[in-house]
Formats: sequence, structure tokens, C-alpha cells
Amino acid sequence: MTALKIKKRISLIGFGISVVILYMLLYYLYNVYLNIIYFALAFALVQFTKVNHPLNNRIYRFIKEHKK
Repeated sequence: MTALKIKKRISLIGFGISVVILYMLLYYLYNVYLNIIYFALAFALVQFTKVNHPLNNRIYRFIKEHKK
């Protein structure tokens, strides 16, 4: 009977450790994927906000004309 209790405890402790490792891994991967998404968004914003970008120049001209 005591051997069965010890085996149960060991299996529960092993399960708990594996769940903690799984959550840590998911947290790490979630942060990595978020960093990739943030980098892509920042790169797109940098491309769209270049001063000499032709599309941006058209937008600025449009805003200037309609402001007057």
C-alpha cells in the first residue's frame, strides 16, 4: 500500500513539473512570436512613414491642399 502511495506521489510531482515546463515553454514561444509581429509592424510603419516616400508625399500634398 505504501509503495502505491509513493508511486502516486511521484507521478503527481512529475505531472506537475511537466505542466510547469509546458507553461514556461508556451510563455517563451508566445513572447517570441509577439516580438516577430512587433518587428513586422514596426518595419511596415517605418516604410510608410519615410519622408521621401512618393505615396507619403502625395498624402502630405493632399492634406496641405485641403487645409487651406
